Amino acid sequence: MTFERPQGRWCAKVFFGGKSWDAAEAQCKSLGATLTGLQNNNERLQIATTARALTNQNGGGFSEVWLGARRRARCPVRSSCSDLDAFEWLDGHTTGTDGMHWGGPGPDGWVNPPYGVQSCMGMYIHPWSDTAQASVRSFIHADLDDLHCYWPMNYACGKLPT
Repeated sequence: MTFERPQGRWCAKVFFGGKSWDAAEAQCKSLGATLTGLQNNNERLQIATTARALTNQNGGGFSEVWLGARRRARCPVRSSCSDLDAFEWLDGHTTGTDGMHWGGPGPDGWVNPPYGVQSCMGMYIHPWSDTAQASVRSFIHADLDDLHCYWPMNYACGKLPT
C-alpha cells in the first residue's frame, strides 16, 4: 500500500510470520525497507485492516503487528513521559504522533524480569470486530501497546517508493 505523507510518498507492506522485533527489522532491512511508523490514523487503520485479512487467510484469531518505534531511553516508565512522548519513530520518514492510538493502559512500561521494560511498539489485531464490546484487556482492533521485543509477531515494513 502507498501513503501520501506531507514529506512524500511512503510504501508499506504487512507480513505474516512470528518474528521478534529485531528479527522483523532484519527481515525488513533485507528487503530494502524498515519497520514502518504510522504517520496518521488512516495509515494505522489501513495497516490493521491488511493485517486482519492476512491473519484470517492464515487460520485467523487474534494477532499483533510490530511497528517501527521504540521506547525513548528517557521514558523507562509511564510516569517519566506522556503517552505520546514515550516512543519515537525509527523509520526516518514518519513524523509526529497522529498515528499513535494507545489502547488499554497505554505505554505503561511494564517490567518483566528477565526481559526488562516493554520497549517495542506493536498493534493489536482483532479477527472480526472494531468495537470496544469485543476488546481484549481493554484493547480494540488497531490499538497500540508497548510490548517486550522478543515476542513472535507479524510485522509491517515500509520504505520510500522506487
